[in-house]
Amino acid sequence: MQSPDIKPLRWVASSKKDLLTMPEAVQDTFGFALHLAQIGTKSDKAKVLKGFGSAGVLEVVEDLRGDTYRAVYTSETGGGRVRPALLPEEIRQRFRDAQAGHGQDSGKAQGGRSRGTRIQIMMRIEEGSTNVYADLGHADAEAMLVKAQLAVKIAAIVKHRRLTQAAVSEIVGLPQAKVSQMLRGQFRGISEDRMMRCLTVLGQDVQIVVKPARKGRAGSLSVAA
Repeated sequence: MQSPDIKPLRWVASSKKDLLTMPEAVQDTFGFALHLAQIGTKSDKAKVLKGFGSAGVLEVVEDLRGDTYRAVYTSETGGGRVRPALLPEEIRQRFRDAQAGHGQDSGKAQGGRSRGTRIQIMMRIEEGSTNVYADLGHADAEAMLVKAQLAVKIAAIVKHRRLTQAAVSEIVGLPQAKVSQMLRGQFRGISEDRMMRCLTVLGQDVQIVVKPARKGRAGSLSVAA
């Protein structure tokens, strides 16, 4: 079941496949940025992409071992979805595809123009879910989503208190590099328990509530504030 508080994803063309070819750390950064877009906010690393005439087209850049990776996504105000489009050399075409496909069925051919010649664009849109980590095939997708939600809360406190990463490191007892990674969405090596303890030392009460799941459903984990 999809949460009404999180926009589902819509993967345009080969965007999901492209993301899965990137290094794990880059996937985590971009996945977290997409999660933030799904809940109606944005990553500190997200910048408005120039040349599209809209503040709704955002780019996230991540550097790793001398290589630079970019992800571009747009959030539909009417459709309530987040649409990622990867690979910079195809951004403009994919953004046009996404606009043309708004309200259209996946796989429907749409007309488009390129260099003055009319062409047929085969729309390939894959309907995703409210859990970006499930879409990317993580075996522990539910746990990753919980960590993402915890990271959002930690980042909000850090921003509100105007704490430096060095200060956060001293308060929570994690190396500064690990704090930086966590705030970028690279939290695979940090347990949910450790992240909850980060919240407590940052002055937050953490309560765990156990209640029956809805009839016919397996139980689930979530973070509320």
